[in-house]
Amino acid sequence: MNARQVRLLTVAALPLVTGGWFTTASAEGPQYTYFDAGYQWIETNNAVRLDGGQHEGVKFNASLGLAEFGPVGLHLFANYFDGDFSGASDGCGNRDSKSYTAGLGAHYKLLENTHLTANVGYVNVDFDVANDSCAKTSVSDDGYEVEGLIRTMISRQVEVQAGYRYTELKDSDIDNRDAIIGLGYQVSDQLALRVLGIVFDDDTGIELGVRYNFASLLGRDYLF
Repeated sequence: MNARQVRLLTVAALPLVTGGWFTTASAEGPQYTYFDAGYQWIETNNAVRLDGGQHEGVKFNASLGLAEFGPVGLHLFANYFDGDFSGASDGCGNRDSKSYTAGLGAHYKLLENTHLTANVGYVNVDFDVANDSCAKTSVSDDGYEVEGLIRTMISRQVEVQAGYRYTELKDSDIDNRDAIIGLGYQVSDQLALRVLGIVFDDDTGIELGVRYNFASLLGRDYLF
């Protein structure tokens, strides 16, 4: 973890460590207004991959619940990754790796504690590409992401999610498919510890983070 990543993670973690430790976790369904900060190790980041290496760096996720119409809800979401790619088989050393995703999601209450969630978002990546002499050039590309998840609160404190994500980049003409398995533990109404695993064929990854849920603080989980 380099100094830039440490600064980003420290600033982002400030709202996560203030208050909320002594309240009882909510027994209702998954929440959609939150911010989390963490660290990610993954072989393929938004379809970008080189043989033998992995992306490693800080990862931020955010969501804003917009409105609820009976069993259906809408939310905005975004994430940002800032890190390095190391271990590539070309022997050209570490290179910068950045990406962000932003989009719109919808969720349907199968049960009060179990939601079917669909997200569609715009993806942008910046990645250093090396030539035969290992001189590096930053290349940018964009595309889209489609994700489907089942999120369920199996107890007052434990959330489990599982799903599938497809990502495609336009100019590079590459795509990627991920199976997603996640676990969250509610320390309080506001704070949750999270682990997210990515598994598909030979592609693996893990993300560890801390999430701050704003619903109990604001008195509601939706803007409207």
